Amino acid sequence: MNSISEKKSALRRKINLKSSQIENKSELDKAIFDKLIYTEAFKNAQTVLTYYSMPGEPDTMRIIDYCFENKKKVALPVCYGNGIMEFFTINSLNDVASGKYSIPEPVNKSKKVIPDSSCVCILPAFSFDKSRNRLGKGGGYYDRYLRKHAVGTIGLCYEQLIEENIPVEGFDIKADIVITDKNIY
Repeated sequence: MNSISEKKSALRRKINLKSSQIENKSELDKAIFDKLIYTEAFKNAQTVLTYYSMPGEPDTMRIIDYCFENKKKVALPVCYGNGIMEFFTINSLNDVASGKYSIPEPVNKSKKVIPDSSCVCILPAFSFDKSRNRLGKGGGYYDRYLRKHAVGTIGLCYEQLIEENIPVEGFDIKADIVITDKNIY
């Protein structure tokens, strides 16, 4: 196994198995949420670019609800072909439907977000390391998006899934902050 791509694929399989064995996810999700809402980056954000969490990922529904309750704009991604992704604001979770890869995405694509310093982006990942390197799903959507848009980033991860070293390539973007149920990196 020589290529970084092969190493990442093997690591995704390992993390996927570890993720399926995590217990008490709701308690861990609450611990992550409690840390997140007190970070300066999140508190200062007027718009939160986040993702609709899937099974095995840290829960973002609580974050989305908190944003609605606290008058922060919420935007979810829409993935197009060739690794292109854009974020669109939603007013409630009723504004989403299953999209590419069966991931819920905004139905109304008229409210595209043009990110600026008032935005923060919550990053999905299989894993991070303590240096904040991210092991994504492998499509490169977030790396491409973040190359084009300078926006603060926060990764969410269960502490049990933090790796010693994530293999990185030149195009990989690391998170500004990684929040787990136990630590902030």
